[in-house]
Amino acid sequence: INDTVKPNAIAKDITVELDNNGVATITAQMIDNGSSDNCAIKAISIDKTSFSCADLGTKTIILTVEDKKGNTNTASATVTISSTAPDTDNDGTKNNCDTDDDNDGLSDTDETTKGTDPLKPDTDGDGLTDATEIAKGTDPIKPDTDGDGIIDGTEVANGSDPLTPEP
Repeated sequence: INDTVKPNAIAKDITVELDNNGVATITAQMIDNGSSDNCAIKAISIDKTSFSCADLGTKTIILTVEDKKGNTNTASATVTISSTAPDTDNDGTKNNCDTDDDNDGLSDTDETTKGTDPLKPDTDGDGLTDATEIAKGTDPIKPDTDGDGIIDGTEVANGSDPLTPEP
């Protein structure tokens, strides 16, 4: 049989949600909407399978259908990439796409390493952001680093040193 008839490529639009890490993956089967061929389909593929925060919005994806004789045809689909994650710091970037969820100047990775809360700009509630405490050498988990009974934020505001106990 000399098959010169292209397969019938049929694509459908879909919406995918980014996961907690800000990524999503799709397959050709998710886009295919009943593609067919007069003989047999050999392969169905798409030109992009992985999405990240940079892809939020709509993307045109090309579905390619190939039959057993090497004939190909394509169809396009619109993939909407969305995120329903919260935006803790109200900076317009969803947490799963934000490297600093509390907007305190420390990345979420640094906060996790240092034991501070990536969703609170001032983990210990002493009036200094976690990033300020790291820069000044104070303890971002302990409100009164020097143990003198005066919280670090108050000491800085009064011009005293939060690393040296007040008499």
